[in-house]
Amino acid sequence: LIFWSVGMIPDLAAARDRYEELLGPDHIRTKIFKVLSLGWTGSGSQWLHYNRAYLYFAALATPLVISVHSVVSWDFAVSLLPGWHSTIFPPYFVAGAIHSGLAMVLTLLIPMRKLLHLERIITLHHFEMIAKTIVLTASIIGYAYAAEGFIAWYSGDIFEWQFFYWRSTGSSAWMYWLIILLNVFIPWMFVFKKIRTSYVWLLCIAVLVNVGMWFERIFLIYTSLAHDFLPHNWGSYNPTWVEYSITLGSFAFFFLWFFGFSKFLPTVPISELKTRIAGMQSRPTEECAVCVSAGSGAEHTSVLAVFSHAGRLLEAVKSLCSSGFTKMEVFSPVKLDEVEKVMRSPKSPVRFWTLAGAVAGMIGGFWLAIGTGLVNSIVVGGKPTVSLIPFCIIAFEGTILVGSLANLTGLLLHARLLRYKAPAHYDRRFSRDKFGLLVTCDSGELERLQTLLSAAVPEEMHVRQ
Repeated sequence: LIFWSVGMIPDLAAARDRYEELLGPDHIRTKIFKVLSLGWTGSGSQWLHYNRAYLYFAALATPLVISVHSVVSWDFAVSLLPGWHSTIFPPYFVAGAIHSGLAMVLTLLIPMRKLLHLERIITLHHFEMIAKTIVLTASIIGYAYAAEGFIAWYSGDIFEWQFFYWRSTGSSAWMYWLIILLNVFIPWMFVFKKIRTSYVWLLCIAVLVNVGMWFERIFLIYTSLAHDFLPHNWGSYNPTWVEYSITLGSFAFFFLWFFGFSKFLPTVPISELKTRIAGMQSRPTEECAVCVSAGSGAEHTSVLAVFSHAGRLLEAVKSLCSSGFTKMEVFSPVKLDEVEKVMRSPKSPVRFWTLAGAVAGMIGGFWLAIGTGLVNSIVVGGKPTVSLIPFCIIAFEGTILVGSLANLTGLLLHARLLRYKAPAHYDRRFSRDKFGLLVTCDSGELERLQTLLSAAVPEEMHVRQ
């Protein structure tokens, strides 16, 4: 949730400024987006910390995806019930989550692309790449299905074998073979280019995969509980009206939030699309001889130049720092890596916050697990009370959790977010399509500064004394 929210901050700021211009500062939409954008102004110092923090969020979220589904799979695998007690579950669950997630992406994006007219942004090439990945995940899931049967036979465990035989030939056999068909064989049709480049086929197969993965969850839970070791426990499962209502309600809850997101929030990362355009406008430039520091211009004379071209902004920065002006701030709707390099911006200290939080989370995870084990004298599976290897799971989750929160804290503090009053020199256009350069100087250098800025052909220049 944090990763998703932080990624939208620049676009939320653009929506805030747009609504303030169209509807006024007192409109409810303006106020909502003002809160959601956290006081973002798009200054160079904010982009510096934002880019680093967002990179760390991605680095922390990637292993979290694997760990979450692995830990959930162990909830089943550590039990002794036939069908659950299997070491194939961790990779099987991870692949299944990716498989169903990609299918859901196709299911939602194909209609959204048409309804919101995103054809120029979301192309067939993107869907084709997703389809190719689904072929891979379907193969992994197919291997897991085959391995379950092979392990049941090869292990010589009569309970596992009779359970597998019952699932594939008994009262639940229709669901077993339907799952294999929907989750493996039908997605394999994407190997044919004609199918994976057809929007109709992409949508139909994605829907079928979602149905198959939904049935797989039901099948996984109920079969092991309905056919365990003791014959007198065997039975069948029939959902009640309460369960049907909860299921329908969960679907309604999801689509409520999804349609609300599609209606009121940016559905594509607009700032990242603009970054490509700004990157094409910028040319590699030599670094300044001295480091440039950010200046607000509150205590000295300052000039704000407005540009419509990232390349001209870059030229102005290089020209000014070469001429001895070292106190300036850049405003941009996108991240400008070339400008940061020219200005010799220092590395963001957010990394220290993230490291400290990750280490604290790891220590806290071990402390929680060891302390709980010692206080309650917990002995599981004949292992000693303090078992460091199993405790690594809790320590890992603590590392990710506290590291992410510390990363967010570092971003908020160093980027000076949560300050909802915009600075006096801020222009609403800086969040959409204009670039700003605020330069602070002594009053005696004002004329020379204006001359140097004029050479970069800015659209506007505003002097503040």
